[in-house]
This record gives sequence, structure tokens and C-alpha cells, in this order.
Amino acid sequence: NGADAGLANIVISILGGDGRITTASTDASGNFTATGILAGVSATVSVDSSSLPSGSVLTTANVPQTVAVSANDAAAAATYAFSKGGSVS
Repeated sequence: NGADAGLANIVISILGGDGRITTASTDASGNFTATGILAGVSATVSVDSSSLPSGSVLTTANVPQTVAVSANDAAAAATYAFSKGGSVS
């Protein structure tokens, strides 16, 4: 929601329009950068759930996400939400 802290070291997979898969990991702010994605088409972005912190689950409904990729585009984005499970006593 913009106020939540990002998660580092989450593995992101991007399936480009040319069928090639590129992977990236999130930084300390939860952002990632991927290069070499074919411009002018859509790419499918997904999260490797095995890279989530222990006890966390992906809560975003639209996974994977499709994003449009433009030439030299630094703004194509996919946003995901996670929840850390708690305990009830």
C-alpha cells in the first residue's frame, strides 16, 4: 500500500514476449530491475514463493501479473503484497 516496508531477496521471474525467462531479486526496498526484456510487448511477472521469508504468504490476487514493456522503460511495475502469519493463543 506504499506505506509497507519492502522485502529484500525475493526472486522475481519475468517471462518476456520472446519466451525468454529473466530472473531478478528485490533490493532492500523491495524493488527489482531486469534488463534485456523485449520491448513493445507484454511480459508476465511472477514471484517465486519459495523465496518468501518463513511464514509469509503472497496475498496479491492477480499473480502472475502482466505488464507492458516499452523501450527504455524504467516504470513498468508489478506490485505484490505479502502477509506474515501470526499465532492465536
